[in-house]
Amino acid sequence: MKLIDLADIHHAEEKWGQLVDVARQQKPDVVAIAGDFMPKTSGTLAQFDYLPHIKEWARKIRDVGPEIVLVLVMTIISYWFRSLKVAQGKGRTLSG
Repeated sequence: MKLIDLADIHHAEEKWGQLVDVARQQKPDVVAIAGDFMPKTSGTLAQFDYLPHIKEWARKIRDVGPEIVLVLVMTIISYWFRSLKVAQGKGRTLSG
């Protein structure tokens, strides 16, 4: 499985565009955006206003092929990767 994992792109439109280009070139199975993709400034309301932009960038990335995983909290990243390994028969959950 080919994976692109990144974080801290915030609301930098040029970085989102670069991510689309890299996903198109590298053809990963999964793009995991591991947090810090919201605006750093302007407060919580600006972050809510930015949500449609994230949805649009996610669509653009998805259109070039990979599955997209937007992860908000580090514990979710750990759970997601553990679940992925279990699904591939390469790991186990805490319950089994």
